[in-house]
Amino acid sequence: MLFDMDNDGLKDVFVANGIMRDFINNDYLMYFEKRYKEVIETGKVSKNEFITSVLKQMPARKKSNYFF
Repeated sequence: MLFDMDNDGLKDVFVANGIMRDFINNDYLMYFEKRYKEVIETGKVSKNEFITSVLKQMPARKKSNYFF
C-alpha cells in the first residue's frame, strides 16, 4: 500500500505479511490429521466443534509488517 504515512509529502510503502496463522506448520498438520481421524472413527463430534477445536490449535505466525 502506498500512502503518506508521516505527512512529509512523499509516498511511503506499507508491506503487510497478510498471514495471521501458520496453517502449514508441521506440528499443526500432524495434530489436524490425528484429530480428523478421531472424528471420522468416532463420529461423535459435530463439524462445527471440529472446526472450532482445530482453529484454536493453529499457531500464530509472528511476522512483522514494514514501512518504507
